[in-house]
Amino acid sequence: MGSTRHLELKKELIDAESAILRELGFIVHAEHAHKFVLYYIHVLFAKPCEFPAELAQKAWSYANDSYRSTHCVQFRPKVLACAAIYLAARVLGIRLPEDPPWWELFDCEKEEILTVAGGVLALYQLPKAKWVNVRGDGKGDPEAAKDKEKESKGPQIEGAC
Repeated sequence: MGSTRHLELKKELIDAESAILRELGFIVHAEHAHKFVLYYIHVLFAKPCEFPAELAQKAWSYANDSYRSTHCVQFRPKVLACAAIYLAARVLGIRLPEDPPWWELFDCEKEEILTVAGGVLALYQLPKAKWVNVRGDGKGDPEAAKDKEKESKGPQIEGAC
């Protein structure tokens, strides 16, 4: 079942994981920005009747997207949360307090927030990911297969019954 090479690779992997854990001091707990997003919005909009659910949803989505870049290891989760709230508020046209600046309440710097926000927006400029067959089983791109199927059916007329 297990070849000698397989066992060697398994040992190398375990050794590498052990070295990483030792380097991190066995501290592998990670705080996520999401827990801050809702809390910060609740603080900014103290009255329950004022809670902007659309802002919370959009900020949550931006927080998700911030984990698609290296910013999640470069900045504290608080900064990622503030950047997500900042982007969501800008898109929705919601004014956030500036006197005093709202981000200072959460111990963040505006420059950091703008850096993360710019990084998240840059993600949307990247080309769409392409499907790559890494299994080597000869099966093609599922999207291309769907396109070929559509072509074989002939032209489709939109709005047809």
